Amino acid sequence: MKKILIIDDDEDFSELVHYTLKGCGFSLMKAHDGESGMERAVKELPDLVLLDMVMPRKNGIEMLEELKSNEITGNIPVIMLSGYREEDRILQARQLGVVDYVTKPFSPLTLLQSVYKALGMECL
Repeated sequence: MKKILIIDDDEDFSELVHYTLKGCGFSLMKAHDGESGMERAVKELPDLVLLDMVMPRKNGIEMLEELKSNEITGNIPVIMLSGYREEDRILQARQLGVVDYVTKPFSPLTLLQSVYKALGMECL
């Protein structure tokens, strides 16, 4: 069972993502800020991280830099989930190593396709 860590400070949005993925056979975990997200990533070693851009205690870019520079978590694929649509933010996230950048709001199918692709799985 593939483990996915959802890091987002918006509880409603986090629940929406959880609801979208829960029926697909993934083990889902949550963190509500960058600091606790990093701790959870190191402890749990998820197969994928879904990361919000704007959060307290450590924003998505800072979190991404820390994930990618840590030898324990550096190879975990990350999908950035953000309301920011500016090309410079998307480019920055891609340069730091995200496998996909999904803008909010998005359809459940878009999220599922991105998750399956990041995990190297066939989407149903």
